[in-house]
Amino acid sequence: HWIKNGSFLRGRNLLFGYTFPVEMTNRLKMNRLRMYVSAQNFFLSVEDPIVGDPEVTPTNQGGGNSAFSQGMIWHNYPKPTTYMLGLQIGL
Repeated sequence: HWIKNGSFLRGRNLLFGYTFPVEMTNRLKMNRLRMYVSAQNFFLSVEDPIVGDPEVTPTNQGGGNSAFSQGMIWHNYPKPTTYMLGLQIGL
């Protein structure tokens, strides 16, 4: 009853960027203009949400790691979700 399906799908890194055309940057007296949006750890899909993150390290039991607790959430913090919006300007 401790053996579970370990399949999961994680959205770790995603980056969308757009570099504005040279004609537009020349009118604005810039060499380069780029806008981007980035997301890290933005979703995790597991079959059994109670088990949680399958990449969690095992808990310490008796001074050593227990292979039987791999992927079980006991006292771990979740991975943070980070969103970033940026603008790169070359003068």
